[in-house]
Amino acid sequence: MDEYKLQCRVFSSDFLTAQLISGRTGVRIATHDVEGEAGNVVADPADVRAFARGLLALADEVDGGEAGELTADEVVKVGDRFRVTTNYLECANVLVDDVVMVASVGSNDGFQAHRPGEEEGKWGFGLDNIGNGLERVDEPPAPPYDVKIGDRYPTWVHSVRKEDAEPVQTDNPPASSVTPERRAILEEARFIVGPRASHTEVLEYARFLAEGPR
Repeated sequence: MDEYKLQCRVFSSDFLTAQLISGRTGVRIATHDVEGEAGNVVADPADVRAFARGLLALADEVDGGEAGELTADEVVKVGDRFRVTTNYLECANVLVDDVVMVASVGSNDGFQAHRPGEEEGKWGFGLDNIGNGLERVDEPPAPPYDVKIGDRYPTWVHSVRKEDAEPVQTDNPPASSVTPERRAILEEARFIVGPRASHTEVLEYARFLAEGPR
């Protein structure tokens, strides 16, 4: 028969116990001290429930109550990145070490994610996958080549607020004065940084190819 115990936090010898009475027609609550059982009450189920609700209300007044389960939109947000640690997680076409980015968040415990730059392919994951198939990626993706302090390389951002953007002044000559060699460097730079890169990033990388690290 199940017995529930409530221990006194002041005196280790004092505690309450609660259990069903014989015949399962009520609940017996007993108080105990250093000498053994000191008293008891037998109550109907309805009275026990009312008493239990009162206890919960008192406990909530002490610590504010237990925190409810977090929903997906409280745990993840669009743009969050996760590294996959399980092949074909949730039947998605992903492998270990793939990185996926949150595309949308549901109202309960689910969210959709895709590989960065591949918005067409989205897969559904749940909060229980975080730490069990997915791990957070807080750092930006590493460049696909060895780097050292002082090296410069292009990168991309998910979005830029208009008020944060600043005009960039460049000393590059107009397109009409670009030599064939310089044009070849520009084309190589655009190929390397990809179609999503801005003109400024292309020019910066072209300068890197032409002049080397600063």
